[in-house]
Amino acid sequence: IIHESTGAMMSNYTLTQWPAELGPLHQGDPVHLLCSVLFDQKNDTCAGRHSVHWLRVGSHSGLAHADGKTNEECDEMSPKRCIYKLFINVSESDGATYYCALQVCGNFMFANGTKLDLLGNSHKEILLFSSILAFSLLVVALLINIIMKNNIGNRRLAFPNPR
Repeated sequence: IIHESTGAMMSNYTLTQWPAELGPLHQGDPVHLLCSVLFDQKNDTCAGRHSVHWLRVGSHSGLAHADGKTNEECDEMSPKRCIYKLFINVSESDGATYYCALQVCGNFMFANGTKLDLLGNSHKEILLFSSILAFSLLVVALLINIIMKNNIGNRRLAFPNPR
């Protein structure tokens, strides 16, 4: 959220997150999300004090990682660039969109996010459709069997076996 009074301060910062989408992922797959913060130290009214948080939005929304500085790598060039990393070993509850959020002087700026697509959800659909197909084939086989028995019985009545 950028207020008019702080808009100039936030304009000194550029927030980029990548990759935009990952998937299909299996349970246990390692995932690395990256967030880049680029800012002009000379015009920074907050003296470079900022923090990065990771938010998860989906079926299990919430704060994914509160302390972005644990995986921070910064250069000392101007403009200054810091890279923040979030490492996840994918579980069923991780299918969501993850956002890198920059907090500067009490205001937040959000990146575009990374969507994690889990393969587990499509496996359930495949299992359901496979079960329906197998049941349908069983019904068709039973109907063919009944029709064939009726046709054989009708032929015997029409053409009795001479003895």
